[in-house]
Amino acid sequence: MGEPARKYPSEFLGFWVHRLRSAMYNKLEEHASQHGVTGSEILLMTMLRFKGESSLVEIANIMGLAHPSVLRTIDSLEKRGFVERKPHPSDRRVKLVTLTEKGCKLETKVNRVLLKVHKQATHGLSEQEVTQFFDYIRRAIINTGGPEYLPPAQVYPPDQREHAESGSFHPTKKENG
Repeated sequence: MGEPARKYPSEFLGFWVHRLRSAMYNKLEEHASQHGVTGSEILLMTMLRFKGESSLVEIANIMGLAHPSVLRTIDSLEKRGFVERKPHPSDRRVKLVTLTEKGCKLETKVNRVLLKVHKQATHGLSEQEVTQFFDYIRRAIINTGGPEYLPPAQVYPPDQREHAESGSFHPTKKENG
């Protein structure tokens, strides 16, 4: 006989993943508002801080968001002087988005918000449990969408990118430590 039919939302992984995403994003928004920004703006600024200037397509790919959503976030940050758009050196059709000095100062402050939310979400979990959780999520992503749905290598520290692409990345482990 096959697997019994599931009847309740609490019996589906997607239900729990969505609830976790909502809880974490609400907490991020709560902390972000204290700095006059949104959670999406924090994520975009942090991505630009570690990656450097990037095109709209690159940003959307890294963040896993649709272009219009990312464009609205960039527009909002640009109006307040946190990012600027520059022409691409070899492709006139493309603009590169980069943090301004004002944006870098704010990103340094708001990056702590991401860390705070991460610590709240993983409170009471061991390093091994956090690593296991990341591994389970990675495998569920591959099972449902394939490896192309994994985050691009750019989101990993440079010394971990080859491991990320091979699927052996463990976010809490240090290579040299």
